[in-house]
Amino acid sequence: MYGVDLGGGMYGETDRSMSLTIGPAKIATVDNATKQMTVSIDGQVVRSYPVSLGREESTVVDGQEISFVTPSGIYVAQEKYEVKQMSSATYGLPTDYELGYDSAIPLAVRLSNSGIFAHSAPWSVADQGVRNVSHGCINMPPQDAQWFYDTFGFGDIVQVTGTSTQLAPDDGYGDWNVPWEQWVAGSALS
Repeated sequence: MYGVDLGGGMYGETDRSMSLTIGPAKIATVDNATKQMTVSIDGQVVRSYPVSLGREESTVVDGQEISFVTPSGIYVAQEKYEVKQMSSATYGLPTDYELGYDSAIPLAVRLSNSGIFAHSAPWSVADQGVRNVSHGCINMPPQDAQWFYDTFGFGDIVQVTGTSTQLAPDDGYGDWNVPWEQWVAGSALS
């Protein structure tokens, strides 16, 4: 980096070397068409199970449309909670409205800033693999949710495909949703 123009009158001060170890590549692919999550570790499929995504509908509250569709895109695991208190009021849907809720949700892994989680959903097991019934989260069977919670950590990838909307690049660790050509166009090295 020594001498590299970083912009704004700043230049790289010195070259540096470092060593680091990167863990296994963990990628969960969620296919809306099949309602299945397939998990690969270092390129090998290790598990597949049914899921339910956000229902294909929306509601309007005080003139604001609230969509329940789980956007397609690349998510990155951000936080983990053994139990997470979740409330629809956090995104504008009062808890006393139809489809409103305030519930303790088990084994929740945050995937987006807007509140999309992958979590255990014993109440929707009959729907998983069949239809989308959630408010936007990825519902998993309890046994599979426990495995996912124990196996996936910060920085691991969940890719959702086949839904009617796209994940906004600023909703989570969105750099994954910026095309490479656009990403490198903003580089100080180009």
